[in-house]
Amino acid sequence: MRIKTGTIEAEVLKVVDKDVFEFYPQCDPISIEIMSDVIATVKFEIRILNKVIEQLPNFDQGDLTIRFDDGSSVQVYRHLLSLHSSYMRKCMQDSMITCVEDFAREPFIEMLYQMYPTLRPIYRNIRGLAKAAVAFQVNPLVYKLSKHLVNFNTRAMYPTLRPIYRNIRGLAKAAVAFQVNPLIYKLSKHLVNFNTRAMSLEQKLRAALDLELCPAVEELVYRAAQDGVWSHLIKLGFEPEIFFGPEVYKKVVCPAIIAVRPIKSEKYQQTHYTCI
Repeated sequence: MRIKTGTIEAEVLKVVDKDVFEFYPQCDPISIEIMSDVIATVKFEIRILNKVIEQLPNFDQGDLTIRFDDGSSVQVYRHLLSLHSSYMRKCMQDSMITCVEDFAREPFIEMLYQMYPTLRPIYRNIRGLAKAAVAFQVNPLVYKLSKHLVNFNTRAMYPTLRPIYRNIRGLAKAAVAFQVNPLIYKLSKHLVNFNTRAMSLEQKLRAALDLELCPAVEELVYRAAQDGVWSHLIKLGFEPEIFFGPEVYKKVVCPAIIAVRPIKSEKYQQTHYTCI
């Protein structure tokens, strides 16, 4: 895609930016910020480089029938599902028909798409997929989703609770006026990486909690503790026990932080400890 702009008197538009983008049904919108009042015309030129259309499985073949609460059913291969989940293997044992109760059809089908050899991206219905993977204990999918979330825009993780873009014009003016070089560098980096659909550490942790991806929470906390970001967040007033909840805090967050610290062996025997 090429972006052209021009003033009100311009007869020919000038190319000011160009890049290759991936568009799909649930992708984030592209944000364009016009920095000058003299710009009167903005033109977008789009050329399709590659278009992928894949025929997804109809689930009309297999040795096991799965029925849903809405009355619909699909046929799948028992051994394929058993490879992905020991829980499902036990549920399907010695049965030709299995009923999926109190669970929607759509997220279950999304999970099947990932089990079968398809090219369907993991992010097409990530909430439904995560819900199904956790509910049916499909551990390979749980870890795949966790890895996707952890590595999502990792270059844009700032050690602060306040986003840099909240008052970016005022911040830039003050940073330049008082020669705050670290802030000038951070603002410059933000401007260069603008439109990368970044997620902060707090946003990633919130998404991991919403999707119930404990491996993602563990990895994010571990990395933050290693990099010193965790200590910085605590100093800013971040309260992890309230943010994560007591159960996740004790079972996932604290062990991840302790794994980073060089603690003596006898300290591991303590019943109560605080993770800050």
